[in-house]
Amino acid sequence: GPVVETVRAYRLPMALAVGMLAVAVWIGSGLAEQFPLPKEVVNLGGLQIESFSRLGNIRLLDASGIGLIWFHNVRAVVLALILGIFSFGVLGLLVVMLPLVLIGYFGASFAAAGLPPLTFFAAFILPHGIFEIPAMLIVGAGILRIGALVVAPSQGRSIGEVAMQGLAEWTRALVAVVIPLLAAAAVLEVFLTPRVVLALLG
Repeated sequence: GPVVETVRAYRLPMALAVGMLAVAVWIGSGLAEQFPLPKEVVNLGGLQIESFSRLGNIRLLDASGIGLIWFHNVRAVVLALILGIFSFGVLGLLVVMLPLVLIGYFGASFAAAGLPPLTFFAAFILPHGIFEIPAMLIVGAGILRIGALVVAPSQGRSIGEVAMQGLAEWTRALVAVVIPLLAAAAVLEVFLTPRVVLALLG
């Protein structure tokens, strides 16, 4: 079907997206050395379940936080697409890479404070990341594919035609795969991740 065809078309862009997101983590870990966090920020000694009741304007451990997290993530995905269309994929990919830069930064910061990187990943990232990271990879692959189609369009087809092809593929992947993955990730981020963090680090 159309979704299977889209997945096949995304194989090479997906491999490139994996490489770019790995670079983002590496960049973030380098920034942690140049801009270390204050010790009180990385001190997890007093961690309690109440610490997760509110994160900014997002309520964790409460169903009301699911929609807000999901909306923020979908909005970032749409922004990445819009920026990608007008920059041959470059700016859009940077938007997708930013969360991985932050993961690398905080991972390295907590590692410097004595928390093993694998423990940080297992506690803060893995519970919801099993859905969110694949979604971000698909988004990045789609943006790369659109950029590649626009830069090197097929013979006999205009840039607009190939851009529309890429946009149609990306929309199918978004509706059929990315949005459901982000919804599942939001549920886990609200209800599971805080409990895993507390169980491993509290």
